[in-house]
Amino acid sequence: MTKRAARRGVPASAAPEHETMRPRTSTSWRAELLPVAAVAAAFVAGAALSWRRLGSLVVDTGRELELPLRLVQGEVLYRDVRYFWGPLAPTVNAALYRAFGASIDTLMWAGIVVAALVTACLYLLARAFLSRGASAAVAVAFVFASAFAHQGPIAVFEFVLPFNFSATYGLAAAAWSLLLLLWHLRSRRLAPFVGSVALAALACFTKAEVILPVLATHVAFAAAVRPLGRARAVAYGVGGAAVALGYGGLFAVVGPGLWDENLALLANPSSRHYVRVTTGLDAFAPSLADLVASASLLAVLVGLAVVVARVLRRRGGAFVRAAAALAAGGACLAAFALYPPQLSLRALPLALAAGLLALLVRLVARRRRPTPAETGRILLLAFGLACLPRIALQVGPHGYGFYLLPVGLVGLGVVVRGCRRLAGGGPVARGVLASAFAGAMLGLALAALRGSWPYYTEPRIVLDTPRGEVRLRGGWRSPADALRALMSLPPSTRVAALPDGAGLVFASGLTSTRDPILTYAPMVLPDAAAEARALEAWERDPPDVVVWENEHTERVFGFRGFGVDYARGLREWLEAHYVPLGDPSQPYVLLRRAR
Repeated sequence: MTKRAARRGVPASAAPEHETMRPRTSTSWRAELLPVAAVAAAFVAGAALSWRRLGSLVVDTGRELELPLRLVQGEVLYRDVRYFWGPLAPTVNAALYRAFGASIDTLMWAGIVVAALVTACLYLLARAFLSRGASAAVAVAFVFASAFAHQGPIAVFEFVLPFNFSATYGLAAAAWSLLLLLWHLRSRRLAPFVGSVALAALACFTKAEVILPVLATHVAFAAAVRPLGRARAVAYGVGGAAVALGYGGLFAVVGPGLWDENLALLANPSSRHYVRVTTGLDAFAPSLADLVASASLLAVLVGLAVVVARVLRRRGGAFVRAAAALAAGGACLAAFALYPPQLSLRALPLALAAGLLALLVRLVARRRRPTPAETGRILLLAFGLACLPRIALQVGPHGYGFYLLPVGLVGLGVVVRGCRRLAGGGPVARGVLASAFAGAMLGLALAALRGSWPYYTEPRIVLDTPRGEVRLRGGWRSPADALRALMSLPPSTRVAALPDGAGLVFASGLTSTRDPILTYAPMVLPDAAAEARALEAWERDPPDVVVWENEHTERVFGFRGFGVDYARGLREWLEAHYVPLGDPSQPYVLLRRAR
C-alpha cells in the first residue's frame, strides 16, 4: 500500500498503517444491523409523522419552489431573477423539474433524499470515532431535531422543504466531503480524496456558511499531512480551478450584477438586525445566560459519567457495570428530554473548541505529528466548529442555523469520549461515556419530537392544487382562502406575491410576473436604487393580480413592514394602480389591477 501511495504522489503516513480512527473489533458486519435498522425506523417514522406538513408556501420555501420554474421557462439565474447564494441548488432543482415535472412533490422527494444522505453520512462519521449505539443515537437525533423538525408554526427549518435548498444541499456535500477525507486518511487510497475535493468544490456553489467549514477542514488536512504530495496538489488545483471557472463563467454571462445585485446584496446595513437576531447578539445577556446554563448541563452530565466510571473501576461485576452505564445514559436522556431543545446545545461551540484545543496542546507538548486517528479528530472538530460562527449564541436545532448543527453533534461525541482519561480509562470508561452521550442524543430527539408533535397531529386544510397536494394550517392567518381565490382565476392570470408568498403563486398553477425579485425582504430593497429597479420591472410587466400579505416583520428584520418603513414608493405605486378584492384588513389580500 505504501509503494502504491508513493507512486500516486500520496505520502505515506508517519503513523503505523494499521492505526484507524477507532479501535478495530472482532465483531462482524451483522453487529451493525440493529443500530442501522433503528436509524432507518426513526427516519421512516419522521417522514410519516411530518408527511406533507413541512415547508411554507408563504415564507422562504415558496421562493425555492418558484425560482427553478423560472429557470425552466428560460430565464437566466442572477440576470433575470435574483438569487443571493451559489447556483447549485436552483440549477439542480430546475433539472429535477425538467425530469419529473414542476411540482411540490418533486422538491419534497429531493429533500427526503438529501435528508437520507445526511443521516447516513452522520452515522458513518460517528462510527469512525464512536460506538454503534452512540452513532445510531446521533443519527436519530438528527432525524427528529433537524431532518423532519416542525419546531414552530412555520416549518421551514428542516431538510424536506427548507427555507433554502442551498443550505441543505451544501451541508450534504460538505459532510460527505469530510467523510471521504476521513476514509482517505484511513485507506490512503486516492479515489476518496478526489471525491472529497469534488464535493468540496460543489459545496462552494451553495452558501458561505457551508463554504467556511469545507475550507477549514481541507486547510487543516493540508497542514497535518505535509508533504501534500503531487496527486493531492493536482486534485486541489483542479477543484479550485473548477470553482473559479464556474463563477468566472457566471460573471461573463451576468456581469458585475452577479456580485452587486445578487451574491453580495444581502451584505448591507438593512441586514444588521437580522444578523444580530440569528446570531443571538441582539439579546447578548440572555444568550450568554443560556450558554452558561447549557455548559453547566453538559458539565454535570459528563461529570456524572466520569464519577460512575471511576466507581465501577474499583467494584462491581459485569452486570453491575452494565446497569450503572445504562443508568448514567438514562439520566442524560431524561435531562436532555426535559430541557428545551433550542437551549440544550448552546454551549456546543465551547465544547468543540475545548476538545480541539486540548488535542492540539497535547500534540505540541509531545512534539510530534498527529497520527491518522488524531488528524481525523482534528478535521471533525474543525468542521463542526467552523459551522457555528453564524449562530454563535443561538446554537440549536431551530432557526436559520438548523442545518449547521449535525456534524457538531458527532464532534460533541468525540469530545465526551475524550474524557475517558478523567474517567479512569479502559473499556469501563468508554462504555459509560458512550452510554451518557447516547442518552443525551436520544433525549434531544425526544425533546424535538415533543416540540413537533402538536404540529404533526393538528388538523390540516387539505387542498389539491395544480402543483400537488398541500396541507395548510388553519386559523386566522391561514393562506388557504388566498390559495383558493388564486386557483379560481383564469389560467392566463399573471400574479405577484408581496412581500413574500411566491409559493402561493406556484401552487395555484398561475404564472408569476417576470419580476427579478421573489422575496421583498428589507435587505433586498436596501436603498432607493434597488426600489427603482423593482419599480421598473413592475412597470415593464405589471401583474394582473397581487397577493398582499399583511405581516409585521419587526421581530426578525427590524422593520415594521413592506410599505410601512421600507419600500414606501412601491406601496404608493400599488395603491395608485390596484384595488383590493375583498376586505383589506385580512392577512392575505388580493389586489386587482385597476381598469
